[in-house]
Amino acid sequence: MTDRGAFLDWLGPAPDQPSAPADPGAAESSPAPEGDTSIDPPRAGGRVVTVAGAHGGSGATVVAVLLSMVAGTTGTAAVLDGTVIGGDLLHRAPADIDVGCTWHHWVTDPRRTPPPGRWVALGRDRAAAPHGLPLAAAAGELAAAGRTVVVDAGACVGSAWFDELAAVTDHLLLTVDDRPGAANASRPVLSMVRSRLGSSQMGRSVQIVVTSQRPGVDHVTGPLTDALAGRVAGVHHVPYDPELAAGVEIDTALLSAASIDLAHAVLAHTDPITETPAHRKARP
Repeated sequence: MTDRGAFLDWLGPAPDQPSAPADPGAAESSPAPEGDTSIDPPRAGGRVVTVAGAHGGSGATVVAVLLSMVAGTTGTAAVLDGTVIGGDLLHRAPADIDVGCTWHHWVTDPRRTPPPGRWVALGRDRAAAPHGLPLAAAAGELAAAGRTVVVDAGACVGSAWFDELAAVTDHLLLTVDDRPGAANASRPVLSMVRSRLGSSQMGRSVQIVVTSQRPGVDHVTGPLTDALAGRVAGVHHVPYDPELAAGVEIDTALLSAASIDLAHAVLAHTDPITETPAHRKARP
C-alpha cells in the first residue's frame, strides 16, 4: 500500500484551484503558476496525444494502438512509432489499419501527400539515429491537418527526445504496470513531468493509465488515484485483456469491452477544446 502523504512529498503542495475548471475560459483569465505552460483560446484542428511509459514494458505501445483505433472510428487518426530506437508498433497494429511508410520519410519527402485512410500507422526508421529526426514536425503537421495523432514514445521521459516531442504534445499519457512497487517506481518520471510542464498544466493534460498485462490483482490504480487526485487529469485502468497481452497483431474483433471503454474514457479527456502547441506552431 502506498502512503498518500509520503508519495506526494516530492510532488510539492496541492494546487489551490481545481485542475480542470468547468469553464474553459477560466484557465485563460486566471494567471498560471510560475513555470506552467499557458493555454491559448480555441482553434480548429486535431490533437497530439503522447503515450510514454513510466518504465519499460508498461504497455505504452498497446495503449497507443488502442487509442488510435478508437479515435479512428469517429474521425481521422494516425499512430506513430516515436520510440528512440524503434519499437514493435507496426507489428501490433491490426490488419485493418493502413500501414504507411515511416514518419521520417513521409515528413521529409517534398512530394508527400496526406497519409491515406481514416486510420494510419507510421513506423520508425531504425536505420536513422534519433538526433535530428523530425518527430515533432511529423506529429504537428498531422495534427494541424485535423487528425488525432497518437505517439508511442516508449520510456523516454527526461530525455532530449521527449522534450522535443513535448513541445507539440497536447495531452500526455503515462503508462504504469500494475505490479507491486510500480507506483513508487513512477515517482521520478512524474517528478520530471511536473518540472517540464508545471503543476497546473500537469493537472489539465496528464493522465495515468495503469495496465494489467497478466491476470491477478491490480496493486497500483487505487493508490495512484488517491495519491494524485487533483494533480493529474485522470487515472485509468486497463484490465487484463488477452488480446492486448498476446504480443502479436491485435484483432479488433477480439478486444474486450473494457479495453474499448477505457480508450473512450481517455480520449474524452483529450478533446481539442483549447489551442494546442501543434496548432500554434502551424500558424502562418
